[in-house]
Amino acid sequence: MRIASLTLLAVVWIVGGCSAASSSVQPSQSPGEQPSGSIALPQSVIDPVVAEVAKLAGVPADQVTVISAEQVTFPDGSLGCPQPGMVYTQALVDGYKIVAEAGGKTYDFRGSGSTFSQCTNPTS
Repeated sequence: MRIASLTLLAVVWIVGGCSAASSSVQPSQSPGEQPSGSIALPQSVIDPVVAEVAKLAGVPADQVTVISAEQVTFPDGSLGCPQPGMVYTQALVDGYKIVAEAGGKTYDFRGSGSTFSQCTNPTS
């Protein structure tokens, strides 16, 4: 009986994992929320990125324009920004994508918590 229960549990786990792995990268949206490209994150998440963009661009924070800020489910641990020679977890990762402009340059930042990194070679 114990082996049958473990086998059933394994089948459910495998089938559930396969269906989740087939998902594509889509911004997470609630009914009524604006489509991709909107500002859909709390200011407390956006502010540290704005400060970093201002620092990189050499401008005051009030001269940074946030183009989009959204929650995204990425297809793997690279957050849509893989680095050559790196290995990433092959599982869906909930995170954030914030795109801002300052000093005539566009900056793309990705994060999966309170830490963000600049993405210089986005794949999604």
